[in-house]
Amino acid sequence: VVAELTPEVVAWCRGPLAAATQGAVDDARVEVALGSVEDAIVLAASAPRSDAHARYGAIALDLDEGPHPARAADAHPVFGAAALGRLRRALVPGGAFALWSEHRDAAFERRLRAAELAFEVQRPGRCGLRHAVYVATPSGKSS
Repeated sequence: VVAELTPEVVAWCRGPLAAATQGAVDDARVEVALGSVEDAIVLAASAPRSDAHARYGAIALDLDEGPHPARAADAHPVFGAAALGRLRRALVPGGAFALWSEHRDAAFERRLRAAELAFEVQRPGRCGLRHAVYVATPSGKSS
């Protein structure tokens, strides 16, 4: 499932960018959900725990803003405390969450721990010390 907020981006991937994307959006294994990433996570988090098909084995985010937004971090719709709890519930048991960030963020790391998400930080070799990739998995009692 690819969440895309802008219908024009999907149209470009079906049109002038189809060759560059190797037709990915029209692949039978791909579902494009028009809407925000937050909406896709909320929907999966509200699915019954027994419905593994409605939840995700992996959630990978590469958002412009990163986990250190200018607005109040705890209230952020994707990186805030409540949002990370929803993200955790949106994962199937054994699922993982990966996030590209411009740099490490101590406040975000505290929110990950509070949401019972164990994490490690990878620093891709060619990207230098500024870039970090968080890889997190549920660490607590329930998912």
